[in-house]
Amino acid sequence: MTKMHVTRIYTGKDNQSHFEDIEVELGPNRVGAVSELFPATGVIFRETGGDYDYDFHNAPRRQYVVNLDGAVEITVGSGEKKGARSR
Repeated sequence: MTKMHVTRIYTGKDNQSHFEDIEVELGPNRVGAVSELFPATGVIFRETGGDYDYDFHNAPRRQYVVNLDGAVEITVGSGEKKGARSR
């Protein structure tokens, strides 16, 4: 069984955002390794420029963010930062 690393951002009981590192189990499939189905109600695609900077905010709903190309740095309520780069 393969696992994929995912960083979850959530609001804690202190009403602050936090990071949580989780592992999503992937099982063999004819198209590669896949996870179980996660429920979702919609998908939005967005493209932004390299100078895009969205200041601190609360997300309007639960979201999955997948970067196909580029980099991101996210800061949570404690001031902790994590970054990711994709291509």
